[in-house]
Amino acid sequence: MQDAVNSINISEIASVYIETIGKMRRAGIAISDRRAVKLQRPIAASALICGRSIADVTDLWIYRQAALLYRARLSSHRKAAEMHCLAGDFDLALAIYHEMALYL
Repeated sequence: MQDAVNSINISEIASVYIETIGKMRRAGIAISDRRAVKLQRPIAASALICGRSIADVTDLWIYRQAALLYRARLSSHRKAAEMHCLAGDFDLALAIYHEMALYL
C-alpha cells in the first residue's frame, strides 16, 4: 500500500495544499517545511482509498478536521484558565496559559 500511495499524483491540488498549509501556520499550528512534505501522504492515501490515482480537493478533508480540533482544544483551555482566575487560583490559571502557549 505504501508503494501505491507514492504513485498518487497530487500535483493538481498543489496550490490549494500550499494555501492550506499557510492557513494552518497563520492559525498558530507549527508546521515545518519537512512536515509539510510528509503531510502530503494522507492526501495521497485518501485518494487511493477512494479509488483515484489523482488527488483532488476533497482529499484535504483531514486538514479541516485537524484545524477544528486544534481550535476546540485552545478554546477549552482558555475557558478553564478563565474559570480558575475567577476562582482565585492564579497559579493553576497560569499553568494552563503556559500549556496553551505550547500549542501556539
